[in-house]
Amino acid sequence: MAEVKPLIPATRRDVERALGEDPYMGKLRKTVQQLFGAESNPKFAEHAEHAFRGAFALVFFAIPIIMPNEVWSFRDKVMELGVYSSGVCMFIVFNLGVSFGQAFNSCKSGLQGTLVSSMMGWIMYTLYPGGYEATSPEYVFYGGVAAGIIYVSLVMSLRCGISLQMFALSNFASTWMDFLNEKHEATIMPPWTPGWSIQQDTLTQNFVCTGLGMVAVMVASLFPYPRWSLMFVTESQLNANLQVVQVLDTIVKYYSNDKPNVYIKDQVIRRLTKMRGMLTENDSLLAAAWWECYGLGRSQVKRRVLASMDKTTKTISDMIWNAWQESISEDVGEMDAKLMRAVRPSIEEVLKSMQVTLNLLVKAASDGELDDAEVKALENSFKDLQDKDEEMTKSFASARKDITKGEAMAIYKDVRVAQVLLFSISRVVSQTVELADKIKQQMSKSNLLPPAPEMGGWSALFENLLEKDHVIYVARGLLAYLLAFQLGWHGWGGIVPRRAAAVAGTAPFLITMYVGSAMVSDLNRIQGLMIGQVMARVVRGLVDSCYLDDLIGLCLITFVWVFIGVFVREHSTTFSSVGAMAAAFGGTTLLATNCSNPIVDKEATFDTLAMNCVAVLLTTLVNLVIPADSASKQAYQALDDCWGVIRSALQELYDPNVKKVTFRADQARDLLTKAQSMGHEADFEPRLWKMPWQSNLFDRVVEETHHMVATLSAIETSMAEGGADGAEKCEPVRLLTQRSTLFNKGGNTINKKLDVVRRLLGIFAHETTQKFPVLSEPDVFHTFRDEELLAEQDFIKNELPQLFGKDASLAKSVCHDQMAHMSMVLANVSRMKLLLRKVQHVILQSDHGIEDLIVLARHQEMPKANVPKRTPGSSAGPPSEYWESDEGPPTPAYQKPRRPRRVSQAGLGVTSTPAALDHGSESAGQSSSCSPILKDGSELLTAATEPMPQVSEREATEVESAMARGEESAPAVAGNEKGRTQAPQMGYWVQVDAIRGLPRTGNGGYQACYEGAHTLIFDEGRGQDSLQVLAMELLGLVESRVETPLIYVYIFGRVDSQRNPSKDRPCDVRGSLGLSHVKGLLLSLKQPVYGVALGEIGSAGTSLLEVCDFAISERHIKGTPTRVLQPGEIDIVMTIIAAEAEAMNAAEVAATKASLVQNKLLLRRPELYNQAVAFWPSGTKYTFDI
Repeated sequence: MAEVKPLIPATRRDVERALGEDPYMGKLRKTVQQLFGAESNPKFAEHAEHAFRGAFALVFFAIPIIMPNEVWSFRDKVMELGVYSSGVCMFIVFNLGVSFGQAFNSCKSGLQGTLVSSMMGWIMYTLYPGGYEATSPEYVFYGGVAAGIIYVSLVMSLRCGISLQMFALSNFASTWMDFLNEKHEATIMPPWTPGWSIQQDTLTQNFVCTGLGMVAVMVASLFPYPRWSLMFVTESQLNANLQVVQVLDTIVKYYSNDKPNVYIKDQVIRRLTKMRGMLTENDSLLAAAWWECYGLGRSQVKRRVLASMDKTTKTISDMIWNAWQESISEDVGEMDAKLMRAVRPSIEEVLKSMQVTLNLLVKAASDGELDDAEVKALENSFKDLQDKDEEMTKSFASARKDITKGEAMAIYKDVRVAQVLLFSISRVVSQTVELADKIKQQMSKSNLLPPAPEMGGWSALFENLLEKDHVIYVARGLLAYLLAFQLGWHGWGGIVPRRAAAVAGTAPFLITMYVGSAMVSDLNRIQGLMIGQVMARVVRGLVDSCYLDDLIGLCLITFVWVFIGVFVREHSTTFSSVGAMAAAFGGTTLLATNCSNPIVDKEATFDTLAMNCVAVLLTTLVNLVIPADSASKQAYQALDDCWGVIRSALQELYDPNVKKVTFRADQARDLLTKAQSMGHEADFEPRLWKMPWQSNLFDRVVEETHHMVATLSAIETSMAEGGADGAEKCEPVRLLTQRSTLFNKGGNTINKKLDVVRRLLGIFAHETTQKFPVLSEPDVFHTFRDEELLAEQDFIKNELPQLFGKDASLAKSVCHDQMAHMSMVLANVSRMKLLLRKVQHVILQSDHGIEDLIVLARHQEMPKANVPKRTPGSSAGPPSEYWESDEGPPTPAYQKPRRPRRVSQAGLGVTSTPAALDHGSESAGQSSSCSPILKDGSELLTAATEPMPQVSEREATEVESAMARGEESAPAVAGNEKGRTQAPQMGYWVQVDAIRGLPRTGNGGYQACYEGAHTLIFDEGRGQDSLQVLAMELLGLVESRVETPLIYVYIFGRVDSQRNPSKDRPCDVRGSLGLSHVKGLLLSLKQPVYGVALGEIGSAGTSLLEVCDFAISERHIKGTPTRVLQPGEIDIVMTIIAAEAEAMNAAEVAATKASLVQNKLLLRRPELYNQAVAFWPSGTKYTFDI
C-alpha cells in the first residue's frame, strides 16, 4: 500500500472540495452558510439561504417595475409592450427550487403549460381571427365550445404533470372566455399572421413574461454560487458513508463491554435514524440532475455512480438496522461480549479501510472520472479492505472456537448476537468491494452501473390512463373546470360578474384526489390570499411616492415580505401554503402599482378574493359529488398490498424449490411509502358518520412494517449468493429450508402468523362502533408457540449437530462462514416473528381490540368450558373452589352472599379450606385459624401457627435492588428459623376477598358507570423495550382522565419448562425507565391492580407482580406463595372480575382498592396496617413505600 499513501491526502482534499471546501466556491458557500447560522442550526440556515436567494432575485428583477416612468426609455418601452409585469415575481416564488435541476424542471413545466395554452389560442384565432363576434355564424360559437372542451379533456386526461396542467388550463381560461365573448375585442394574433406584432398578441406577451420569470429563477439558483443537485447528493452520500462507519463502530463498542451501556445504545439509535434520514431525498435530486447535464458528459457518469452508491448505502442501512434490532431482541451473554472483544481490533481495522474506500468512491463521483493513479489507488484500497476482512475472519473463527469450545449449542445460542453482527459487517464490506469494482469498471467505459433515476418522458403521458384513481381525478377536474367556466360565463349575483374567467383560472390549482387535505390546503390558501392581497396593500400605502427614500423603502419591504413568506413555506409544514401564497400574491400586490400612478383599486381586490373563495367552494362540492376511494381506504389497501408483497417474498425465500432470490423489499417499501402518505391524508378527511381515523395506531403499525421491510431486505441479501438481486439461493440455506422443520411442516409459522396479523389490519377499514369481526376469530389469539417449540426441539436434535460445532474449512470472509450464515438466517426468522407479534399486540391493545384482550395466553388457547370439580388434596383446579359452593361456574358476586374463608400460612405455602391452594402446600404441614370480618365485609388473615418472617426496610431495599439488576435469585430473608432461603414477602399475593368476589354495594345495587378493564402487558422476553412501553402506558393512564374500575397486568414469562432456569439470562431492564419507576407508577394507580403471571416468569416479572394488589399465576413460582390456576380458569376468573367491576361506582372501586391494600399490608408490614385503615378512606392517594 506504499504507493497509495500519497493519494490518500489528495483524496481527502477532493472529498472536501465535493463538500464545498475548494478555494473559491467552497469558501464562499461556507461564508454564506455561517452568515445564516449553519453551525447552530443547519436546517434553519439552509431554508434561510433559500428564502434570501428568492427574495433577492425577486427584488432585483422588480427594479424595472418599481422604477418611475420616463426615467429609462427602454424600460418604458418594455413595460408598454406588456412582456414584463409583476407576474414575473409570482413565477419566481412558485418555481424556486432547492437545486438548479429541480428549479429548472419546475420552470420548464410552467413554461410548457404556458406554451401549450398559447398554441391552442393561436390555433383557434387562426381558424376564426376575430373570435366569435356578433356577426359570426353560430357554428363559430359552438365550434369554439367544442374545441375548448376537447383541449381541456386532453390536458386533464394525459399524465402531463401537475405543474404543466395547472398553467395550461389556468392560462387557457381567459383565452377561451374572450374567444366566445362577442363583446370582447380580440387581443390575440398568431405569430404567423401577416402584420403580427407583439403589442397585438397578449399570448406572446404572457409567454415572454413567463420566460423572463424562468430566467430569474435560474439566476437565483446560480448566484452567489450554483446549487447543483449532484452537490447535495454528494454531500449526503459522504455523510452517510461516515455514519455507516460510525454506527458499526458504536455497535461494536456497545457489545464489547462487560455490561452494555444504555447511553451508547441511545447513540446507536440516534446515528441509525440519522443515517436512514440522509438518503430520503436523493432519488428526486438525482432525477432532477438530468437537467443539469442532459444525460451527457462527466456529470452523467457522476449521476450513475452516485445512484449506485445511494442504492448500496440503502441496502447497507437496512442490513445494519436489522442486525441491530436482532441483536437487542436477543439475550446478550458473556460469550457474545468475549467474542466481540476478541475480534474488535480486527473490526476497527476493517472499518478504517472501508472508510478510505468509500471516500475514494466519492472522489470518483466528484469529477466523473479517475486517472490511472487514482484507479490504482482504488484497486489497492479495496484489496486492502479484502485483506483486512480475511484477517477479521481468521480472528473470528479462532476466537469462536476458543470461547465456545466447539459446542454446537453454545455456537447456536450463546454467540448468536456476535455472529449476526459480524456477518452483517462482513456483508457490508462485501457490498462496498463489489460497488468499488463496478465503479472502477464504469470509469473504464464498461457501462456496468445501472441507470440513474429519470424523469418521465413522452411515454409517461399515456401510462395507466384507465386506472381508477386517474379516471376519478380526470372526472373531478373536468367537472370543476367546466362548472367554473359556466359560472363565470353566466355570472352569479353581484359576486361573480358575467364573462369572468377568474374562477375557472383558479380551479386548476385546487383540483385534488382527496377532500380532507384539500380543504385544509384551500383554507390555508385563503389565509395566504388575504395576507398577500389585503395586508400587502396596507403596507404598500406607506411608500407610495417616487422619492428615492420611498423607492428604497419599497425594495426593502418587498424583500422582507418575500423572505419571510418563502422561509415559512420551506420551514413550516403546517403553514407552508400560507407562506407561499402570502409571498407570491403579496409580492405581486406590492409591485402592482407604480409610484407614477399609485391608485389602489379596492374593488378589484375584493373581486379577486371573492372569486378565489367561490373556486374553493366549487371544487370542494365537486370532490364530494364524485367520491373517490377515501384516503383511509387507500392507506389500508396500500398497507395490505405491502404485507402481501412481504408474504410472497417470504414464501419464495423459504421455498426450497425456488432456487433464485428475487428482491422485493423495494416494492414493499414503495407501497409502504404510499400507505404512509395516504395515512397522513386520512387525518384530514371528513369522517362524518364514520369512526375517527386511528392515526396513532396506523403510524405505529407502519413503523413496525418499516422494520419488517428492512428485515426482508436483510433476509434477501443474506440468502442470495453475493447479496445480488436475481442470484442463486445459497445452497446450504436452501438445503436447510428443505429438510429442517423450522422452515417446513408445522414449524414454518411465519406466513401463518403473517396471515393472522394481516387479517387484523382490516381494523383500519372498520369504520363503526361495532365489534371488529376478526377479533372474534380464535386464530387471532393463536400464538404458534407450541409449533415453534416443537420445531426448534426437532432442529436442535436433528440439524444442530450437523450445522454448528463441526470443524469446517476457514471461509474467506465471515459472510461466507456457514455457521455465521446460519445464525443470520435463523436470527432473521426470529426477528420477523417478533415483529409480527409486536404488530399483533399493537392492534389488540388498541381501543378496538382491548375489550377482546381479556386473556392472551402465550402458549396455547384454552377452551372456556366447565372445568371438572376438585377434591381436597388435588392439584390446582377449577374456579368453583374459590366460591362458597361447588356448583360449577359461579354466579356474579352481587347475586348471592359469600361466607368467610379460613386461611393460614406457614413457610412458603398459603392454603385455604377445604383444599390446598398451591402445589407446595400439601407437605408444609400448615394449620388453620379463623379470620375476623372487617366492616366492609372483607376478610383478614390472623397470625398462623408459624408466623411469617418480617422483612426490614434495608433488606427489602436490597432485595428489590437485586431484582432490578436482573438477578434471578434474591437474597435470603432474615428471620427464617429453619434456615431455608425464602423469597421476600414484598406483597400480599393471595387475597381471598378478591377471589371470592368484589365487595357488594348493599341495598343500593350496582351502578354501571364504567367501561371495561384496562389491560397492560409486560413481556420478559422483550426486556427493556417491553418495560418502556409499559411505563409509557402507565404514564398515560395516570395522567388521563378516563377512569376504569380495575387494571390487569399480564406478565409473560418463558414457556419452555425443559430449559435449565439456572442458564437463563436475566431480563435486560436497565435504563431510566427501570423497575422502580414502573413499580412506582403501579402503586400510584387508584384502581385495583390484578397481576396475572403467564409462563415461567423471572425476577423482573416477579418484582412487578409483587406490587400488584392481587396476583394469580398459571404455574407454581418457586419460593413464592402464589394462587395457581389453569389458563382456562384464569380466563373465567378474570372475566367475572371484570364484569363485576364494570358494575361498580367510584366509591366501590375505592373501597375495593382499600381492602386489597390493607390485606397486603397486613402480611407484609403489620405495623403499618392500622395507619392504612385510618388513612385510606380519606381519599388521599396511597403513598406507603412498599
